[in-house]
Amino acid sequence: MKAWVTLGYFDDRGDGAVIELDASSGLSREVMHFDAPPALRVPAKGFTGACWTGLAGRSDLLVCGPAAVFRFDRDLRHAGTVALPSFNDLHGVHCSGDRMYVVNTGLDCVDVFDMQGCFVGSHSFEAAWLMGPRQRGDTPTRDDWHRLHGIGWRGEGYAFDAAKPGESYYRGVETEPFHVRQQRDYVHPNHVCVLDGRVLVTSLVRRGVIDISNWCQVVTVDSPPHDGLVRDGGFYMTRVDGYVERRDTTALGEAGMVTDVTALSGVSGWCRGIHLDEELLWVGFTAIRNKPGHPWDRGDFASTSTSVVALDRRSGAVVRIFDLEDASRHSKVFAILEAA
Repeated sequence: MKAWVTLGYFDDRGDGAVIELDASSGLSREVMHFDAPPALRVPAKGFTGACWTGLAGRSDLLVCGPAAVFRFDRDLRHAGTVALPSFNDLHGVHCSGDRMYVVNTGLDCVDVFDMQGCFVGSHSFEAAWLMGPRQRGDTPTRDDWHRLHGIGWRGEGYAFDAAKPGESYYRGVETEPFHVRQQRDYVHPNHVCVLDGRVLVTSLVRRGVIDISNWCQVVTVDSPPHDGLVRDGGFYMTRVDGYVERRDTTALGEAGMVTDVTALSGVSGWCRGIHLDEELLWVGFTAIRNKPGHPWDRGDFASTSTSVVALDRRSGAVVRIFDLEDASRHSKVFAILEAA
């Protein structure tokens, strides 16, 4: 009846925290606070995806920052860092067998490592020739990006004008190293998991799940998904507008059970973070203060909150709502996982 939640903040500090939630008592407590090395800090970011290397409490904890994966031992002492110059805005990390999969959202790829932290390969939504210009700061428009990947048999027309992103979110494209920029992405992979040897990745832009073993989209949903989790024969997805979908792992393309967590709990916000234990479904929300770049329409932004909802898996009843809002720093929920 306990879960751990990773937090970041929308201010300039770039730190992260892990919070323990106890559904039995309704109490929450900070179990870890971490300041990344200065070279790996990014304003308005913090801790993102997280996973255990094995069984919770018997293994190490891996947590993504925006520019690195940090490893912590069973006593939550910092035990190592994997940081590549090509990392940008890491969203997720997942361990399967002797492999660690890292969702490199800012470069639209999933980088793969062995458990010693050594790079072994990458699954990229990006044509290799365009990776270099993007890392140098030459950013195609979204229309150009899709055109450049869809030229087909014409065999020409690969020139593009480097666009200067006008949205206020993007920063540092010309002045800062790639790994700490806040820059445009085009597929926006969020979360990765392995199902029977298939590597499944959620994509905000494509509103679905892509099997990057064969590059087929195996799930399409009404609104952008974020997390993807396999448990008890089901593949569970959060959708950013407050829904959780469950699909049978043997029939991912078929519609399954949809739970409207916002309607059940009254909690709304950017829905991200999911965990299931034997009794509870845990779902995270982050308060929205500005219009999101992806579809979201669940009421007034002023009513959104940074919270975690715990639902009874059998009845759907709300067991607990944990308020994790820090109004001064604008806290944000990212990953939810089993507590040690």
